[in-house]
Amino acid sequence: MAILSMHGIGKKRLENIQKSLKMKGVAPRDKRGTNVKKHSKSEKTIHAVVTHINLLKSRPSHYSTKKTSKKYLPEELNVKKMYGLYKEQNNPPVSHEFYRKIFNTRFNLSFGYPRSDTCSECDQFLANIKVLEIKLKTENGNEEEKKRTEAEIQKLGVLNRVHKAKAEKCYEKKRVSRQYASTKDDTEAIAMDFQKNLSLPNVTTNDVYYKRQLTFISFNIHELACNNAIFYIYNETIGGKGANEVVSMLNDYIFTKLKPSVLHLNIFCDSCAGQNKNFTVFRYLHYVVHVAKRLSSVTVIFPVRGHSYLQCNRDMSFVNQKIRAELPRDWVTELKTCRQKPTRFVVHDVDQTMLRKWSGYLDEIYKKKSPFASRPIRELRITLNHPRLI
Repeated sequence: MAILSMHGIGKKRLENIQKSLKMKGVAPRDKRGTNVKKHSKSEKTIHAVVTHINLLKSRPSHYSTKKTSKKYLPEELNVKKMYGLYKEQNNPPVSHEFYRKIFNTRFNLSFGYPRSDTCSECDQFLANIKVLEIKLKTENGNEEEKKRTEAEIQKLGVLNRVHKAKAEKCYEKKRVSRQYASTKDDTEAIAMDFQKNLSLPNVTTNDVYYKRQLTFISFNIHELACNNAIFYIYNETIGGKGANEVVSMLNDYIFTKLKPSVLHLNIFCDSCAGQNKNFTVFRYLHYVVHVAKRLSSVTVIFPVRGHSYLQCNRDMSFVNQKIRAELPRDWVTELKTCRQKPTRFVVHDVDQTMLRKWSGYLDEIYKKKSPFASRPIRELRITLNHPRLI
């Protein structure tokens, strides 16, 4: 009894061991886990389900910060409809739960094609390469022409890889800035952009499509380190979407929203000349560093066109653009409640006292016309140590 208590086993198990040792000379073999489940599916059945899911046309996401294996099926599909299509064909019968399990464990799929613009330059490279490949197949006997075509295809491939490498470099700078800002109290990294215009009233009545609607504008500043997002909202009777509006809202953020300990600001924004990439914004940032002396340095990075993926795009994806909105407060309520984690969006109502004509004020301090070309600029830096340089 002492042995049974020490090892925590029953009397029957000890008797079975003794019996096996007397009759066979060895202890009995442990048979746990050797029984095959009666309801386990054969490899042929699993293969049939996998083949059926692979037959459905999926599409990769182009507009993302890095390459991913995730693909997207049409938005009108779901697992239940896919299972119905599977049953209509002459396939081995399986349950809906088994079909869903294969879908979830063996595939990285989601529903709804990504509604994002692709890079026009990448599309042009691919289209030109495709034309040359077709030309290469149709050329018969002309070796010199084939060599020229192959050389042109190789050249376009190299240019496309260089273009993508430049885009990846911008993404890397953003990742480094986000990590650095999360560890340093004197540094902040932000992304800023105007969001898609919303309409008022936003209703399904047919007459609305034939009448003039009020445009609801939102400007988003996203803090990369902590994922906080601020929306500056106003309608078209208050202001437009030009450089003066950008500078006015950026000025409010820097002097009222930005932590007092922050002395170095990194800004990521697209290259829209009428909004971000212009002499009014450049002069204002110089003004903040050298005249107002609020910051010690400002760095502005303009990603490669077509690959300017910003967190602002993700913020806008939280907004349900199909809600019934009759008044501006309906959109305000949606913006305040559409995201819960990590924090709700901060919504700031803009009035005409905030939007000022900064271009006229800066004309009195700086030159009116830019002495350098702004279009080729990829990165702009203003530091307190060099008051006469950008």
